[in-house]
Amino acid sequence: MRWQIEQFTFCDQTLTLSWEEQKTSLEPMVSEVLRFFCQNPHTLISRDDLIEHVWQGRIVTDNAVNRVITKLRKVLNDDPRSPAFIVTYPKKGYQFIASISAITSNEQSSSDATKVSSKKKETRIKLTYVMLILMTAICTLGASYFLHLSMPTADPLRLNKVNALTREPGLELYPQLSPDEQYLLFTEAYDGSIVLKLKSLITGEMVNLDHGPDTWEGPADWRKDGKALVYLATTTNSCQYYLRTFDAGKLGPPQLIHNCPTGSYGKIIFTHDHDLLIYSEAAYRGGPVSLFSLRLSSGEKTRLAQPLPMPGSNSQFDLHPTQNLLLVSAPDAQLWPALSVLDITHNQLSHLFTLDQHACCAIWNHAGDRVITVSDYPANQLVSYDLYGQSPAVIYTGTHAISTPTRHPNGQDYLFSAGSRDQNILYLSADGSEQTALGVTSVDERLARFSGDGQKVAYISLASGLEQIWIYDLMAKTASMRSKFDKVGHIIDLKWSVDNRFIFALAHNKLLQIDTQTGLSKTLKVPHGQIAGLSVKDNDSIAFSIKSADKWQVHYYNIRTDELQSAQHKWQFVSFAKTPEDTVWQDNNGDYFTGLTHLPVTSDIIKQVPLIVQYRFNLRKQANTWLWQQAAARRYPLYQYDEQQQTRRLIATADSSDFDWYNNKILINTLNYENFDIYSSKNGEHR
Repeated sequence: MRWQIEQFTFCDQTLTLSWEEQKTSLEPMVSEVLRFFCQNPHTLISRDDLIEHVWQGRIVTDNAVNRVITKLRKVLNDDPRSPAFIVTYPKKGYQFIASISAITSNEQSSSDATKVSSKKKETRIKLTYVMLILMTAICTLGASYFLHLSMPTADPLRLNKVNALTREPGLELYPQLSPDEQYLLFTEAYDGSIVLKLKSLITGEMVNLDHGPDTWEGPADWRKDGKALVYLATTTNSCQYYLRTFDAGKLGPPQLIHNCPTGSYGKIIFTHDHDLLIYSEAAYRGGPVSLFSLRLSSGEKTRLAQPLPMPGSNSQFDLHPTQNLLLVSAPDAQLWPALSVLDITHNQLSHLFTLDQHACCAIWNHAGDRVITVSDYPANQLVSYDLYGQSPAVIYTGTHAISTPTRHPNGQDYLFSAGSRDQNILYLSADGSEQTALGVTSVDERLARFSGDGQKVAYISLASGLEQIWIYDLMAKTASMRSKFDKVGHIIDLKWSVDNRFIFALAHNKLLQIDTQTGLSKTLKVPHGQIAGLSVKDNDSIAFSIKSADKWQVHYYNIRTDELQSAQHKWQFVSFAKTPEDTVWQDNNGDYFTGLTHLPVTSDIIKQVPLIVQYRFNLRKQANTWLWQQAAARRYPLYQYDEQQQTRRLIATADSSDFDWYNNKILINTLNYENFDIYSSKNGEHR
């Protein structure tokens, strides 16, 4: 939405304020406050109103509200002693007194036409053409992007039919079709291995781009002329990018072009300049991903302008079909997917739009004037958006989940992976003498957690068609759905309260408290943003860590009073245990401590184990015994270490990075079925 505020034009999609020939970017919360003022002009707005509607009830201090108002006044050049925009009424609130009008599409077109006419002074025909471009892009793209994107907006394409390109037994991902449409590159994960494959669509012959039995290869990308390809090859101790020539169906030898940090697991692509590539890497295992360019002729590597690195950010990017413009997906402060455009030539970044759903794998459409994403759960649709993030149009709906779409070189169709999986919960004893599957259905069950007395197990299941919390009674051997969610929550961790009355659920950008008797849920008043390391401190409070200014900080939340309190600044994470001596702490230096007296952990083996994996605790302690998982080719071995005997052994191998432990009993996930094949749409029709 766009508003005219006196001499300013405000766009809440791009978080920009424009006047005359100038434009400034607003901080997200400053933009949210200004939008609320625009929606409620000349109205006395209390601090409570702002907290409820802008901060959505999250706990914030008066100083935090003051800082945002001060920043907004500064950008509007508003003098609080003689205000023209924001009037403060002590102990009552604020009133936005400036004249405000929403800019309709007709008004916007007229404004754009005037601007183009005064700047370009071109013929009527060319003016009309430029107007069309500006109407599509002015609220979302930076000045550098205007220079590159000079094409009319095409209607969304409706894909009516698909054709299977693979029928392999495993999980096929990251399809890339050669420019001549004869060869398919894809990554296959099957039976504990990850292999990059090259398939001839003419003969059906397949070649593995294999760098050894313990190496995982892919994803890959074709050079725009089809004469070369690049790909990732990684092991537990290495990360490397390779280039290979390709001529008349023959692969040249692998040429090492870059060593990335161990554990990066990145991606590399060609630009429209054959000598320039874009790749991603993390500075350390599990760290935030950053984007770089690599010039082959000189070996020069450059860190690119990009959204702030966060876990899961900047790992998904797509090159514009005709220009050196990169579409970058990264979570924003509220962990919603935010899309940006990077002008590679000028190394300039512009925010495009943010979606209020967890859509995946954004790519350009064939014309480069719309964006294609996979829909939110159940992720069985491809959805097209204009460059404002508006006018959504479903272009394909399937019966299975969709992943990793790419453009077909025919300039019309798309390739993507589609399939299904069934992951079950395995209940086992630490000595391997007992194994039982719990709550078995034909869909995923995950995040299994023992109750405090070890008699019940809470878990997430999709059996009802929507992500819900279920409880399995180990004595009665019965399962029942307990939560009553009416929308997707994207839950990433569960914890029982000490008295088993509640279950706490950590979602991507919020914390929920679910009553185990009634199933009713309550959203806790915590800041929206990155939250990790959920644990239960006592019967009245839970603990978790919030990331701010690139640092994690432990916080305690009282569920009786809704009060949030920070721990000592030295602590990044704390995992409370039923036995206080088994509580595990991590300080700002990454060192581990145990118990309420913070005894330092001296074992070199334990020091190398990551405490947090995918926002959940990965390292657990009971007396002298430790348990943790270690990723290995999309499987997760579970290890036990006896600190007294200094012995380590493998207990089991899971199919997800999650487990729970109660006395001598363990819960892990095992994969019953998983099959994704690669499909190509065909016979697309404009609608």
